[in-house]
Amino acid sequence: MTQTADIVVINAQVLTVDADAPRAEAIAISGNEILAVGSADDIQALQSNSTRVIDAGGASVLPGFNDAHVPRARNHIRHCRPTARVS
Repeated sequence: MTQTADIVVINAQVLTVDADAPRAEAIAISGNEILAVGSADDIQALQSNSTRVIDAGGASVLPGFNDAHVPRARNHIRHCRPTARVS
């Protein structure tokens, strides 16, 4: 049985970061994982009646970027106190 998508994003300019296929039209997502990236027809085959369809309206969609250092740096800055005194 073919797995169905929980969410599909269609009508998108998907930037895949894959040299062999740098762009796509749609994405299928199941749970927390990307199920497929490809043409609108490829992704439509993974839809069911319960699939949430998001029309990107031609907008760009790209991989998520997670910089693990940003929250730590932000927290450090929040707790910094000036040490200089002005007389």
